[in-house]
Amino acid sequence: MPRATGSSQRLLRINDAIKRELATLLQQEARDPRFKHLTLIAVDVVRDLSLAKVYISLTEDDAAVCKDIVKALNSKAAGYLRSLLSERIDLRTTPRLQFIHDTSTAYGNHMTSLINKAIAQDRLIHTEE
Repeated sequence: MPRATGSSQRLLRINDAIKRELATLLQQEARDPRFKHLTLIAVDVVRDLSLAKVYISLTEDDAAVCKDIVKALNSKAAGYLRSLLSERIDLRTTPRLQFIHDTSTAYGNHMTSLINKAIAQDRLIHTEE
């Protein structure tokens, strides 16, 4: 997940602008139908604007499929999206895009389901007593 390393207000605005534009581009311009089922979680641009780490969440549960989608984003789509992004955002240099699969949302959902299951089992045990 992105880190808050004393980011300036300018970097925060750039992060938000890139996230907003990438979300639009992925929905409207992406040719790969798999890209329409991802969610942008955050964008973290490094200080010198050379790299933007784009954290995504995928609806797919299969780890191999997720790996393939991230690989396709990083190898084929990143350059194309970067060129479109350069037309939409006024920056001296448009950062290189690196897509990272963020599993924290899926992990949180998994933990919530385990907690709910434990609570339900506990209630069942206490109602039988």
